[in-house]
Amino acid sequence: MLTTTTPAAIYSEGNDGISVLIGEYQGSLIVSVWSESYSGSWGTVQSPALLKTNEWTHVAVVLKVPEGAVTGTATLFKDGQPVTTGPMPYLKISDSRAKIHQFAFGMNIGAFFGGQSGSPYAYRGGLDQLQIFDRALADQEILGLAGKTNTLVIQPAVELLFATEPGLKYRLQWSEDLTGWSNHGDVILGTGETHSTFASTREETHRYRRLVIAP
Repeated sequence: MLTTTTPAAIYSEGNDGISVLIGEYQGSLIVSVWSESYSGSWGTVQSPALLKTNEWTHVAVVLKVPEGAVTGTATLFKDGQPVTTGPMPYLKISDSRAKIHQFAFGMNIGAFFGGQSGSPYAYRGGLDQLQIFDRALADQEILGLAGKTNTLVIQPAVELLFATEPGLKYRLQWSEDLTGWSNHGDVILGTGETHSTFASTREETHRYRRLVIAP
């Protein structure tokens, strides 16, 4: 939620070799990347002026780069909908010079990596539920995160792995008190290989799980 039209950083990370900035400027969502290993100024993608002061907005930035490439694309989202896509250089840096001061400034929320609290880059407004993912999310996933669909696609989860014996049947169960147990999912038929399943932890505060042989 913006409270001013002053240029503001929502998120930044980097060092004096490479840096990335996600922020707001005069109502526009922007993402900028810079590297000293490549000539030219900052690579920037900017949305139309869609953000308003004193109004909560869900924003997202998706960065993609093809395998082996340096330049990729940045797509900006507002309330789950893509609003701007453009080329974004410097997304994949392998040059050692850009890594000399790795982690020197680290990750910053609400400020540019080199800025102070009173600098023009400081975010003057409200931020809530900042999430960073290690992969490019699909449009439908961002729509879910923005609360625009009934079912959220991305869910906190634990991965459960266990070896199976051919012919045996298994069932996962859960409990909140280690006394009463409820079934989780369908019966799993053993194949002799390791079985993997994901169990959502959304809306859970404290839950135990166990594996039993099914009749």
